[in-house]
Amino acid sequence: GNEAYSDAANPTISLDDGSVNTSRFSFEGQVASSIDEELALLRGRDDSVSPGVVTAPAYNRLYWNYTGGINSGESLYATNYNIKEKSGSSTANGVIDESDAQRMFPQGHGDAYGHFLTALTGYYRLLHNSNFTWTPRAEAVTVMGQAVTIDYRDERKFAATAASLARTSQQVCELVYRKEYQDDTVGGWSHFTGDASGWALDETVSRSSQGALFNWALGNALLPAVDTIHTGVQKIDRSTVPEFGELEALATSFQTTMDNADAHLNPLGLSPGAVAFDISPDEMKAGKSHYEQVYSRALAALKNAAGSFEQAGRMTASLRRQQNTVDDYSSAISDQETAYVSQLIEIYGAPYAGDIGPGKVYAQGYVGPDLVNWFVVDRPFASTPLAITDTVSPVTVAIKVPTPTAIDDYTGKSIQDIVSQSNDSTQVTVQEVTVNPNEFIQYSDVYRTGMGARAEAGELQTALMESHLAYLDLLNAIGGIEDCNRDFLREAQLLLDTIDNHAKQLATSDKINANLLLKAKVITALEATAEGTEALGEFYKENADALAECLPKVAGLSFDATSAVRGAIKLSGVVLDNALVFSSLTFNNTIRGLTTEMQSQQMNLDSYLVEQEYKLEAVQLAYEVEQKYREMTGMLSSLAGPAAKLQMANERVRSVLAKGMRVLSERESFRIRASAIIQGYRTKDLSFRLFRDESLEQYRSLFDLASRYSYLAVKSYDYETGLLGTSSGQKIFNRIVASRSLGDLTGGVPQATTSTLGDAGLAGTLAQVNADFSVAKGRLGINNPDQYGTVFSLRSELFRLLNSPDTTSDDDAWQQTLEQHMVANVAGDSDVAKYCRNITKPDGTAVPGIIIPFSSTIQHGLNFFGLDYAAGDHNYTPSNYATKIYRVGIALPGYVGMDSFAAGNPGSGAANTSSSNALGATPYVYLIPCGNDSMLAPPLGDTNTVRIWTVQDQALPLPYNLGGTDFNSTQFFNANGTLSEQPWIIRKHQAFRPVADATMFYGSVPEEFTNTRLIGRSVWNSRWKIVIPAYTLLKDEQTGLNRFAASVKDIQLFLRTYSNSGN
Repeated sequence: GNEAYSDAANPTISLDDGSVNTSRFSFEGQVASSIDEELALLRGRDDSVSPGVVTAPAYNRLYWNYTGGINSGESLYATNYNIKEKSGSSTANGVIDESDAQRMFPQGHGDAYGHFLTALTGYYRLLHNSNFTWTPRAEAVTVMGQAVTIDYRDERKFAATAASLARTSQQVCELVYRKEYQDDTVGGWSHFTGDASGWALDETVSRSSQGALFNWALGNALLPAVDTIHTGVQKIDRSTVPEFGELEALATSFQTTMDNADAHLNPLGLSPGAVAFDISPDEMKAGKSHYEQVYSRALAALKNAAGSFEQAGRMTASLRRQQNTVDDYSSAISDQETAYVSQLIEIYGAPYAGDIGPGKVYAQGYVGPDLVNWFVVDRPFASTPLAITDTVSPVTVAIKVPTPTAIDDYTGKSIQDIVSQSNDSTQVTVQEVTVNPNEFIQYSDVYRTGMGARAEAGELQTALMESHLAYLDLLNAIGGIEDCNRDFLREAQLLLDTIDNHAKQLATSDKINANLLLKAKVITALEATAEGTEALGEFYKENADALAECLPKVAGLSFDATSAVRGAIKLSGVVLDNALVFSSLTFNNTIRGLTTEMQSQQMNLDSYLVEQEYKLEAVQLAYEVEQKYREMTGMLSSLAGPAAKLQMANERVRSVLAKGMRVLSERESFRIRASAIIQGYRTKDLSFRLFRDESLEQYRSLFDLASRYSYLAVKSYDYETGLLGTSSGQKIFNRIVASRSLGDLTGGVPQATTSTLGDAGLAGTLAQVNADFSVAKGRLGINNPDQYGTVFSLRSELFRLLNSPDTTSDDDAWQQTLEQHMVANVAGDSDVAKYCRNITKPDGTAVPGIIIPFSSTIQHGLNFFGLDYAAGDHNYTPSNYATKIYRVGIALPGYVGMDSFAAGNPGSGAANTSSSNALGATPYVYLIPCGNDSMLAPPLGDTNTVRIWTVQDQALPLPYNLGGTDFNSTQFFNANGTLSEQPWIIRKHQAFRPVADATMFYGSVPEEFTNTRLIGRSVWNSRWKIVIPAYTLLKDEQTGLNRFAASVKDIQLFLRTYSNSGN
C-alpha cells in the first residue's frame, strides 16, 4: 500500500541518472491521462475495459504495460520501473517482457486503497469472532533472547493503517475533484454526481468519510479515553495513538472537499474568480507588472516544491542506484547459485519427474539437485526378466496417528494422557508404512510408482550403482563359494554315503548269496527227492500194471493163456526202465550238486568283483571331494578382489557425499553472507523509502501551494492582458488544476520542453504563459503605461449638485444627500460586512455611518460615474483597453478639525477644534469594490469586446498554519455572517485616512494619505461603496454625522491610475 501510494505521488519518469519531467506517463495506452494513472495507482481501475477486475493476479490493479505500444507507454514503463531480466529466474529467456515485469511486480501496480483495506480486514474479522476479545495492552518482542516491551502493536497498527486508508481516500477525492472540475460555474454540479462506475466525487467522498468514521469509531471503542493506571509505553489510550487525530483531520478534509465543490471552489481552494491583488506598489512602480509579481511567487513556490521533490528524487535515485546495485549483486548471486545448482546436480542428480509437482517432494517448476531422493536409481532392465532383483525384503511398520476431536486435543497434554490416547482405539488410527531397508540404493520402479526418469543422473547415483554392482559382485563371489561349499559337502556326503552303501550292499549280497546257495541246495535235494519219488511212483505203477497183465483178462469158461507171459514181459520191462530211471536220478543229483557248487563259486566271484568295483568308485569320489575342497579353499582368496572393489565403491560414495555436503555447506555460507549483505541493502531500502515518502508528503503540500500560485499567476496574466477569454484560453486553468507534476525547472526557470498533449506540469504551463507575456508586455503597453492622477467629485459628477459659494440651495441639497445615505448600522449592509475589515464594534452594537454606492465606467460620451459627460466631469479613454488603480484617496473639503500635517507641509497649521462643527482629527473611510470589474479585450483588431470579471480577492490559506489559528478557516457561516457569505476567506479592505484638501495628492507631498490596497483593480466596476463609520468622526456618533453633513462640502475620490493601450 505504501509503495503504491508513493508510486502515485511521483509523476516523473525515473532514469538511472535522475528523473525526467515529461508530459508522458508510464501507463499510456491503459489510461487516458496522468491523473487517471495516479487515480488507478491509488484506487485501482474499474471493469469498464478488459481484463475485468476478478482476473488473478492483478485483479483491479494496473497491468504490466507491455501492450505493444513501443511508441506509447511501453518504453516509458520499462524505463520508469527499471524492468530487468533476473539471471537464473524462471522468466529468463533473453527478452525483457511482461514476464520479467510480473516477476518484479507480481500483483501488478497500484490500488493503494485496496492494500490498506485488506490490511484492515484481518482486524475486522477478529472483531467479528465471538471467541476473540481485544484487550489494549503493550506487546513484547524478543531481542537477543530478552523480551522488550513495545507499544506499536495492534492498536497502533490498526490506527496507522486506518489513517493510511483515509489519507489515500483523501488523495483520491482530491484527484477526482481535480479531474471533474470545470472552471466555468455555469454548468452547475452535474459533473460531480454519480456515474456508471460509482466513482464520481459525491460517491467517493461519501464512501471515504464513512470509512474514516467507522475506523475512527472502532479505534476509539477499542481504547479507553484515559489510561490512569499505566505509564510509559504501557499506557495505551486515545491520547497515545496520534493516528486517531489524523483520522479526524482527514474526515474534516472530506467535508471540506465537498463544501468547496458545492461552493464552486476549484480543487486548489480558490474561487474561479480569484485574482491575487496582494501585490507590491513599489515593485509596480519599478516596472514589475501585476502578473510578474504573482508569477515570481509562483516561481518561488515551484522552486520550494522542486526542492522538496528533488529531495524525494534523491531518495528515489538512491533507491534506483541501490536497486541496480542489488540487481547486479543479485545477478552475481544468481550466477553463483546457478553454479552451485549445477555442481549439486552433477553430484546429486536431478529429481525424478514424478517427484516434481503439487503435493510432491518438489514444487512445480523445480530445477535443482535431488537432495531428498538421491539414493533412488534406475534399475537396469526394469520390468523385464533380466532386472536386478533386490534380495532385501520390505518392512511394514504400523503407526498410530491421533484423531483430533476438539481444539484441546492440540493443547498441552501430560505423558499419561498421550499414552492413554495411543492405547485407545477410538482416538487413534493405525496406518501402515512400507519401508524398503536397502542400505545401498532403492530402485525407482520399486520405491514408488510413477517416478519416471531423472533428467540428469549425478555422480552420487553413478557411485551408488557402482557400489551396488560391487556389492552384487561380492555377493556373487560369496554365492559361488557357498555353492562350492555346498557341492563339497554334497560330494563328501556322497562319498560317505557311497562307502556306507557299498558296505551295506556287500553285506547284503553275501547274506543273500548264502541264502541263495542254501536254498539252491535245498532245491536240489528236493528236486532229487521229487524225481526219486516220481520215479518210484512210476515204478510202482508200472509194476502194478505188469502184475495186472499177468492176470487173465477173461473169467469163467474162457481162459487167457498169454496173461502170464505178458505179465512177465511187461514186468521185466518195468524193472529195466526203472533201473534206468533211478540211474538217471543219480546222475541228475550229481549235476545239481555241481550246479550248486558252480553257483556258489559264481556268487563268490561276483561279490569279489563288486567289492573291487566299489573300492574304485569310492576312490574316485574321494578324489572328487578332494578336488572340490581344494576348489573351495582356492575360491576364498578370490573374495579379496570383490571385497576391495566394494570398499573402494563405498569410499567413493562417501567421498561423493562428502563433496556434496561440502558444496551444500559452502552454498549455505555463501547464502548467509549474501543474505547479510542483502539485509543491509533492505535496511537502506526501507530508510530510503521512508525518507522518500516523507519528502513526497512535504512535496504534496508545497505542490498544492505552487498550484495555487500558478493558477493565480495565470489568472493575473489573464486579468492583466485579457488574452485568455476564449474557450481555448479557459482550458489552461483546467490544465493547471488537473496538473500532477511540476514540469521542467532547469536552472530554476520554467521550461516549455515537454509536450502539451499530456501533463506538461505547472512549469510547462507557466513557461508557455511567460513566453506569451514576454511579447504581450511590450505589445500591449504594459511596460509603458499611461499614468494619471484624477480627482472625481461625487457632489458634481455623481449627484449633479453644484458647489458654488453663491448658491446655498445646492449646499442644502448636498447635506440632504449625505443624510439620505446615512444608515443606522453600516454592518447591516452585506457588502460592508463582507468587504470592510473590523468595522463592527467589539460589543456588537450598531455602527451608524454613511454608505455611498456608485458605479464606474469607461465609455465614450460618459463620465466616470456613467452619466453624460458634462463640463467639469472626468473620465478615462476607451482607447486604453485597461485602466487600473495604483493608489486611491478621499478628500473631504470643508471637514473641520482634520489634521492635515504631512511631511514637507509643516506650515499647514494645527487642527481647528473650536468650531461648532469640529470633528475628529483622523477620520477613516472605506472604499470597497462590490461589483464586477470590466475591461476591454485588447483591441488588436480594434474590437470593442468588454470582458467582465467577478473578482474574488481571496486570501490564500497558510500552507502549514503553524499557529493553528482560524486564519485558514473555511467555515460556511459564522454568527455575524449571512446566507450570502462566501465559503472562503475574503481579503477585506482596511479603512484609510482622507484629507481635507485634494491638492495634498499632488506636488511634492508624499503619498501618505493615499491607499494602495486596490492596486491593480480596474477602475471600471459595476458597484463601488464609500463607507464612513460614525465612530471615526466622534464618540457621539449621531453628532458626528450631523456635523459631518453640515460641514463637508464634497466627497472627492482621488485615483492614481496606469493605463495600457493594448495595441
